Amino acid sequence: MYRHMNRPLYIIAYSAKGPEPEAVIQNAIMQNAMGVYWYTDKLDSRACRAANEARTFDLDFILGFPYKPPAPHVIEDATEITHKLAVGLDRAGNAGEFDGNAEMAMRYKLDAIRMGYEWVCPLIHPWICWDMKAGGELQKALGDTQCFVLTGYVLARYIWDDKHIPCHQDYAIVGKDLRAEYGMTLEALQNYLRPMDIWTGGGFQRGIDAGTEIYAEQMGFSGVVSAYPLTTPDQITFHNKPRYAAEWGPDK
Repeated sequence: MYRHMNRPLYIIAYSAKGPEPEAVIQNAIMQNAMGVYWYTDKLDSRACRAANEARTFDLDFILGFPYKPPAPHVIEDATEITHKLAVGLDRAGNAGEFDGNAEMAMRYKLDAIRMGYEWVCPLIHPWICWDMKAGGELQKALGDTQCFVLTGYVLARYIWDDKHIPCHQDYAIVGKDLRAEYGMTLEALQNYLRPMDIWTGGGFQRGIDAGTEIYAEQMGFSGVVSAYPLTTPDQITFHNKPRYAAEWGPDK
């Protein structure tokens, strides 16, 4: 039986799915999580309720939403809820993920300084591969910025060839030989992540059941961000040694 006490864990709740803020906070408490990441497309009273409830129980609270600086009025509204913001904008312009290089990271860091918030970088996982190959300029730019890589579980699926872990529908790197193309080995990833405060997504309940918390620790992530509602499995089956998938990709 596997029990992870005082887990380095955040619970992420997607506002669009309609969870009750109080239920999310209670789930975080039951799972010994250190905080809650509330993602929304629109700032509303539910985000305020979640933040207030988190503060009541001394949980870290992070608010995420799509954002491209500068937009002072957006940040002013958000910082009335919390000063810890996980903001970014993907290339399609409709999701709050960070899909950018070192120069873009510095733009967000400067915006955070000017506007008085703490930036949490919602990094997408292909940038880890690209930046490892390119020499780590993004890693250096991020410095000690807390990062959430919500689809980082994909790297565990590749390294351990564990098909119990979900595979994100990302065609930028999925199916490629990551060792040959980006030098992605367990040791190389550990070295890359070592100076960072970087958290991986758990792959929802399916990923947690498959052992993503264990894989995350072995890869060198600071902890796991997993979706609400979360339960702790009684037993986890995972692969002890890296196997590096020869063929991998989205589930059929």
